[in-house]
Amino acid sequence: MTTQKFYSDTEIIDGLQIIAEKACDEDFAMIQCAIERIKRKKNQIEFQGDRLRIAAEHIGFNMIDELQSYE
Repeated sequence: MTTQKFYSDTEIIDGLQIIAEKACDEDFAMIQCAIERIKRKKNQIEFQGDRLRIAAEHIGFNMIDELQSYE
């Protein structure tokens, strides 16, 4: 079984931009759409990650406060 290389979002976007330079107008539009979609999804994932981290910290702090009150 062959191992498939993992490409980061940045590497994929860079590759698509290189391909877009040589593409016809119709393909160029689709490639630009793909690049923008990857960027939006990356931003959404980062935003959700930040929200999750904040929620976890809040829950953790509340749990610590509850545990301390039992002592």
